[in-house]
Amino acid sequence: MDACAAEGISTIKLTLCEVLGFQFNWALYGILSLQTFIYYQSGVPHRRLTKTIVYGLFVAETLQTILATHDGWHELVISWGDCGGLLTLNLNWLSLPFMTGIESCVIQCYYARRIYFLGKSKTLVYVIVMLALMQASAAVAEAITALTLNSVPNTQSKTYKITTDEYQADITIKVWLGGTAACDALIACVMIYFVFTGRNSYNSTNSIATKIIRISLQTGLCTSVVSIVQLCLFLTSNHALYYIVPALMLSKIYSNSLLSLLNSRLSITYRRGIEFHSSAEAKQFRREEGSLRRGRTIYNAEDMRDNIAMVTFKPPTGEEDVASNKFYYGGYMLPGFNEDGIA
Repeated sequence: MDACAAEGISTIKLTLCEVLGFQFNWALYGILSLQTFIYYQSGVPHRRLTKTIVYGLFVAETLQTILATHDGWHELVISWGDCGGLLTLNLNWLSLPFMTGIESCVIQCYYARRIYFLGKSKTLVYVIVMLALMQASAAVAEAITALTLNSVPNTQSKTYKITTDEYQADITIKVWLGGTAACDALIACVMIYFVFTGRNSYNSTNSIATKIIRISLQTGLCTSVVSIVQLCLFLTSNHALYYIVPALMLSKIYSNSLLSLLNSRLSITYRRGIEFHSSAEAKQFRREEGSLRRGRTIYNAEDMRDNIAMVTFKPPTGEEDVASNKFYYGGYMLPGFNEDGIA
């Protein structure tokens, strides 16, 4: 334990921070896996770019979890009883600042694209993209700095102490996490503004807009708060290494926030579909559509005495015909409804 005593670091605090950080990392990966599965099962007709980002983030987070587990195994199992092993950097430079910065940049640029569709404001898009690229560049620079120092306490001490030779490291961590928090807060505020100003006199539309505002506020502020907390702990908790806990959570929070926003659109559409299917006109329309599919006689109530139309189709026998007994609303499939619109 001489290495920890020389650095002035409590072995218990260091071990506790790493254990909590790895546990939160694995728990958030489990939530991300479930959200990705829900997104895949929903069959939402998103663009290829959106699907590429979603599945690409899941692959990247899987790799990040593997790297973090590798570091946790070496630090907490192989190096058990050896404080020098706890202070070894291992692959943290790759799994924490590098991958977190790149993933957050991709998500922020995706939000910038959605904001352009909402408000058609190129100025806001340029500001958000520039902030995203700036924080990603600073994250890569911080990863290179950490790799060069090759020690967890050296990374913090070199960043915490502001001298002529070490001032660059202090700038990178501030620009990375500060830029991330500012970009997330700006995205949340802009999305809330555009959705709020787009509300109308319809109660159903307003309830949907309110839910989107709430989700945007929660996800945007969550990532901003975690970034600020990590920055404050990094700069103030000298030799305590408390910042490891939010550092191991940040990338997972970004990915989960994006998936929660995309999956919330599915629940909103599903709820709107239920409201649509509960109307009398919709039920009558579905009865006629169901009669057409099943080959039954359709009677036109207005011209029943003059005209009786009979249309015959084969009865549903296979999976394809059974699958046709599903209804659509707004381009999304609503499974589980019969021809009367009852779930």
